Amino acid sequence: MSADPLFAPAWQSILDQVRSVWSPNRFREVGIVVGVSGGADSVCLLRAIEELRRGRAGQGDPPARGFVIAAHFNHGLRGENSDADQDFVQQLAERRGMRFVTRRAPNATSANVNAPDANSANANAPDASSTFNDASGSKSSSRFTATKLASDTPGEQPERRDVPPVSDEASMSRQRMAFLTETAKQYGARYITLGHSRDDNVETVLHHLFRGTGPAGLAGIGDVRSIESDLVLMRPLLSVDRQSIRDALTQIGQAWREDESNQSTLYTRNWIRGELLPLIQTRYPGAVDAVSRAIAGQRQWRSTMEQLAQDWSHERQISDDPAVFHRDFGDDQGTVILAMQHLWRSSGWPRGGMSGQHWSRLADCFISAKDERFSLPGEIDVVARGSQIQIARLPTPNKD
Repeated sequence: MSADPLFAPAWQSILDQVRSVWSPNRFREVGIVVGVSGGADSVCLLRAIEELRRGRAGQGDPPARGFVIAAHFNHGLRGENSDADQDFVQQLAERRGMRFVTRRAPNATSANVNAPDANSANANAPDASSTFNDASGSKSSSRFTATKLASDTPGEQPERRDVPPVSDEASMSRQRMAFLTETAKQYGARYITLGHSRDDNVETVLHHLFRGTGPAGLAGIGDVRSIESDLVLMRPLLSVDRQSIRDALTQIGQAWREDESNQSTLYTRNWIRGELLPLIQTRYPGAVDAVSRAIAGQRQWRSTMEQLAQDWSHERQISDDPAVFHRDFGDDQGTVILAMQHLWRSSGWPRGGMSGQHWSRLADCFISAKDERFSLPGEIDVVARGSQIQIARLPTPNKD
């Protein structure tokens, strides 16, 4: 009798890593939205969550009462291959008994934009020939239906036509996150989960470093982040390297999709992954491990600083609306900056235009005796007089 592949060592190691950061007792009874591109990392996360929710027969685990949604955002940048990714994720979700939800980006290209209604009896959409990684980890030829789902097909959310098409990394990430957040709210999910790996974290930190990030940017991607009071973002695979994920999927016979655009160095992250890191590793073979250790240390620093910033706000803040603070000329600039960044997040103020110089100027007025008034990006008004500072967003002028 052959051994159960789900007991394979590489797969069990993945499950142990997820358990160590996210106990199944916390998510078996609630809803989870899993962002699934079809790539190895997100497919691994979906399968791991499924198994950990289900538990093992004979161990006394009660049936899980929550739900899992496989959510796929189709950017449509790769024509029929993008459609094939969507079909792959849908078929995977259906085989595993999960709900599938998708959205196509506005003006996305498709191999079958004018395809007939997928629900009609005479629908005869062509197939999209593509490649995927089979259970052995090698690329195999496969054909996935590339029919564009009808707008009223269950599982597909309407296209957002008020947003222009985008292809840069940051904008695509925002599109995906907005879609996942809306899906979680619509279905009442408690968690959104993403399959970022340790390699993703290292690449992110290097990207931040080259862009001139501050200390917080060197802390990398967090494994837990509160989106709202009842919605949490989890990244349970951040301690797992990319190759271990692929080895685990191979051991359990689970296929995944490969995005050929990941080979294009037009995207900065791809260049870091495909060219820079391999070059660094020729001189420093343990570079990824070393950067990962540095990230861990930086995260500890970040946690300590955030606690100091929280304590500072509790001691200094007089009122919330408008935000008024006592100023103390002996305050630490770094602590003040973190506290101000938290104020921006909690107030929903735009941060895109805030540079390091803006944050430093704001912090400096807390540790200065100077009376002044100035504006910051996003129509933020700062008034420093005597021992107090008031920070408020100016009302939007009425265009009528």
